[in-house]
Amino acid sequence: MAEKPFAHESEEVFARYLDRVGLSYEREVSVDPGNVDFLVRVGASEVFCDVKAVEAVPEMNGLVDAQYAIRNDLKVLKRKFLKDPTRPCVLVTMNYSPQLITGYTIRIAMLGDVGVNFSFFDDRVESSPLGHLPRGNAVLRRNHYTSLSGILMIDCRFGEHTYFANPYAAFPLPAGFFPEVNEIKVQWVDGEEEFIHETNLMFFPRRQC
Repeated sequence: MAEKPFAHESEEVFARYLDRVGLSYEREVSVDPGNVDFLVRVGASEVFCDVKAVEAVPEMNGLVDAQYAIRNDLKVLKRKFLKDPTRPCVLVTMNYSPQLITGYTIRIAMLGDVGVNFSFFDDRVESSPLGHLPRGNAVLRRNHYTSLSGILMIDCRFGEHTYFANPYAAFPLPAGFFPEVNEIKVQWVDGEEEFIHETNLMFFPRRQC
């Protein structure tokens, strides 16, 4: 039987990466009630991988809200499982939009908006250090979406693929599971130093590769 065509070019890009680094996989794996694009194996370890792409939105004149798109893709992946999976589950994404996406964009999509809190006193105003806001529209929280292990961002221009781990994952991705991938353990308590570092992680548009 002929292999099923890829639904989107991004799936083919991910399959080529897996083939090149020598990882075995199945495609179109049935889960209840949906399907996941890939089940990747390394020894006895298995990881669900669902592949998406951040793309331009016609309603926004060809622009994209990458944070919204990634948040939505996390939610779509979660809804594919009636019961939480008992193995790591990773959202794989890449930049098919006309805009630059940074690691900081991905952090905010995962853990919510960043800002400062102000405390007002009779004689002064104090501000907290820069950090994630308690009501910052986070998708991944301590008791919410813990079935999702993290986000693998495929850098199709320079090959600087980066995995952003969910700090609250019930089943974390085994360290070094994906070869040639940088791993970042984002934390809700991170501050300005981490934010600057992730801002400098740039993922260029696929169409410009």
